[in-house]
Amino acid sequence: NLGVLRANFDASQSTDPDQDELSFEWSFGDGQTASGVQTSHIYQQPGNYFVQLRVKDSYSDTVTSRLLTISDIAAPVITWDLE
Repeated sequence: NLGVLRANFDASQSTDPDQDELSFEWSFGDGQTASGVQTSHIYQQPGNYFVQLRVKDSYSDTVTSRLLTISDIAAPVITWDLE
C-alpha cells in the first residue's frame, strides 16, 4: 500500500512590482489542474511529473515549471517564488 501521494504547492511568496492582483493556475503533470495561491494535489502513482505554474496579472502572463518526483513517502511542500 503506497498510501496518499499528496504534494502541497505554495506560491504565496510571489510578488508583483506594480502590486497588481495575481491569479495562479497549476498544472500537475498528470492531466489535473487547480487554481489559487496555495493548493494540494494527490498523485495516483509514484513517478516524475512536469508541474507548471502560470501567474497572471492584468499585463503579463508568466509560466514556470519544475520536475517533481513523487515517491511512496510523504511529499514535501513545494514552494514557488516569482518576482
